[in-house]
Amino acid sequence: MKSEGGRTSSRRDRAVDEKTGTTSQRYVQRYRVRPSAADAEIHEADFPHYILFDPNGPKAPGLVVFLPGTGGKPTQADILLKSVVHLGYRAIGLSYSSLPAVVDLCRDSPDEGCYDNIRGDRAFGWGGTSSSDAIVGRLLSLLVHLHRRYPLEGWDFYCTKREVLWKNIILSGLSQGAGMAAYIAKHRRVKRVVLFSGPADFVEKTKSVAKWTAGESATPNARWYAAVHRRENRYSDIMDAYRSLKIPSGHIALLDLTPPPRDGATRDRFHTTTTRLEGYLDVWKTMFGSQIRRDGVDLR
Repeated sequence: MKSEGGRTSSRRDRAVDEKTGTTSQRYVQRYRVRPSAADAEIHEADFPHYILFDPNGPKAPGLVVFLPGTGGKPTQADILLKSVVHLGYRAIGLSYSSLPAVVDLCRDSPDEGCYDNIRGDRAFGWGGTSSSDAIVGRLLSLLVHLHRRYPLEGWDFYCTKREVLWKNIILSGLSQGAGMAAYIAKHRRVKRVVLFSGPADFVEKTKSVAKWTAGESATPNARWYAAVHRRENRYSDIMDAYRSLKIPSGHIALLDLTPPPRDGATRDRFHTTTTRLEGYLDVWKTMFGSQIRRDGVDLR
């Protein structure tokens, strides 16, 4: 079955009932939609958004919007996003322009506001990027597209024609994507923030974390959660950023699983594993929370 700008698919996934310990089969609907199919003004980074949800679930659970790391694709977080759906949420892996890496542009820059400027431009279009191509514009156009295409699925719970309804959005991301999620949550009051291995916005000139991380936050501190692997290369920078963001210490998970050999090809074999290893399922549940209760779904 085809959808505009991408494929739709439905697949049976295994789910475990925590109360009884029994396994059951659950369908997870998956859509792939190119940004240009949702907004013809978008031409860059036109690889598909990745949408997952339970078609038999409630029409208005919270929506997890996940931003991949530098050069990453939303489908690389399939295990995490599928787990999020099993917790009672809907999930969108959002594609966006992530190259070059923010840290590569700004770490050695003499401009102390470099991180703030680059992230503001990529998130909101506050620089040279058009607002439609920025992350927030891409999310809005996708949600509007989904509502028009599938009007009975309840996508209008997350947007109007002109704005994202942030109170129903959980922002998440890996690496650069975590920094983008954090930046947006600083400026918009969201339901929850879940960061993985980022940001690492260290300024070499001042030997300190970027100033934007310490600014006022529209999203209350109690709604922020984060994880980092103890052995990843930028562990110290990431932890400094978490402290600057004022994430409660009890909301920070220090991970330590060793990835399988096939993940060892990158320069930092631990960095991306925080969103890819099933051994972290319990950690993810704590970070995102579960919307599933014995009597149904908690929409608070």
